[in-house]
Amino acid sequence: MDAFYTPPVVVRKLVVSTTIEEVLYVADFAAGNGELLRAAKTIWPDANYVACELDSAIANSLRSLYHEWHVYEGDFMGAPTERLSLIAMETSLMLLIQPFTDPGASR
Repeated sequence: MDAFYTPPVVVRKLVVSTTIEEVLYVADFAAGNGELLRAAKTIWPDANYVACELDSAIANSLRSLYHEWHVYEGDFMGAPTERLSLIAMETSLMLLIQPFTDPGASR
């Protein structure tokens, strides 16, 4: 996988620039190391957190580190599970920073 993690300073700027005050679900459908969700938790500590990650090792790491998060393994852009699709519809705030992993693509 072509893991690229956005620097924390960039993540914080993105999160603090949002104007939403009340959030039920915060989701990152290309969660990587979870930096976006960790930053969001500092602003919305009571929200539910959803991480979707294509890399199974990273998804397992997120599960072990953040027991309270809903962590899904897979390609959200491909074929999300029914449960993940329902969560996406209820999500108050989706955070996402490119680049996406594109298996088989050339750079």
